Amino acid sequence: MTDEASVARFPATLTTPMKLVTYIVGYGVGVVLPAVLAVSLYVTSHRPWPFVLPLATITIFGVASLFRPLAFTVTRDELLVERPIGAVRIPLERIAAVTDAEEFFRGPTLGLFRVGGFYGTYGRFWNRGTGAFDLFLTGQPELLAIRSSSRRPLVISPTDPERFVDALGRRARERGLSFPISTPPASP
Repeated sequence: MTDEASVARFPATLTTPMKLVTYIVGYGVGVVLPAVLAVSLYVTSHRPWPFVLPLATITIFGVASLFRPLAFTVTRDELLVERPIGAVRIPLERIAAVTDAEEFFRGPTLGLFRVGGFYGTYGRFWNRGTGAFDLFLTGQPELLAIRSSSRRPLVISPTDPERFVDALGRRARERGLSFPISTPPASP
């Protein structure tokens, strides 16, 4: 059991553009519009089949939202990407390096299992230079890459990357661990 003093939590705050995509496009176009169309078609046809459309979109958006990042948390023993479906966990002793994530976006990147824009951009990605990696982006401009000896690289966008890196480094030093840590350049 961890106590509050040994936990540093950094919310995965959506930027204003990501909020607009999520709430207006995601919910408006993806859920409300199909529901309105279904009701209109039901009124004119008196058949229930039009309700399949909003049911399908609600299911798709519901499943996608289970994988969205809620927070990036550093505990005494591990780094967590908190999600409704369960946290992605990286033990601190398995972290090999924390770096700027710029290299992960050189050249074309393919989304293998991904969501783009609805509660951020997240999922599994691949490109020729880095191979497969997991991304949890909420629209923040500074991205960090977490390299681990036990899993594929993880790219995250904590709201306050400097404080996040400080907390991660402090926890590592408390445990007698050492790995290179560099912060991303500040956005203009």
